[in-house]
Amino acid sequence: MTEKTDLRLSLRDQPRRTGSRTEREVTWQVPEGWGTHVLALTPGTTLPLTVAVTSVDEGVYVEVQGNAELAGECVRCLDPITVPVEINAGELYMQTASSNRSRTRKSDEREDVEVEGDQLDPDYLIEQDSVDLEPLLRDALFGDVTLQPLCSEDCEGMCEHCGIRWRDAEPGHSHEFIDPRFASLQSLLDEDNG
Repeated sequence: MTEKTDLRLSLRDQPRRTGSRTEREVTWQVPEGWGTHVLALTPGTTLPLTVAVTSVDEGVYVEVQGNAELAGECVRCLDPITVPVEINAGELYMQTASSNRSRTRKSDEREDVEVEGDQLDPDYLIEQDSVDLEPLLRDALFGDVTLQPLCSEDCEGMCEHCGIRWRDAEPGHSHEFIDPRFASLQSLLDEDNG
């Protein structure tokens, strides 16, 4: 098992014959910044991944499998939650150098590469005998994740005035709320009743 801090996978040991398949167990150390604004992987945790690479005519087909837990907060009550995610993704990574293809690419910029009129995704290209698993893993982890995670489907949230969770509030919990525009009128009513 290989421990990695980045997600570049070397293809130097990959057999080039079409149909050749290798499997690797990779343990990845999660860096900062892996998440959405509501759910994220906890930085510093290790994520065991099974990576299978199959040689094909156009490049390699890479499959990644594993399990992860995304951490965040319920959007209604702000309780901490974890969301289990099963990783089961695959993508075709294309060769970048070929004699029968015309291409244009700037090395420092992420722009589409033109190959005989087709547009290739620059994230899924083989460069310097390696592939970058980051876009594949990001899509697998966050592509279908909800933007409004809940601790439970029937979460009632919090009182908008005092912030107490509705499930913790006593029955009949309420606040007398007077619109600030009418507060001076309320003082007149208080004088009349007093």
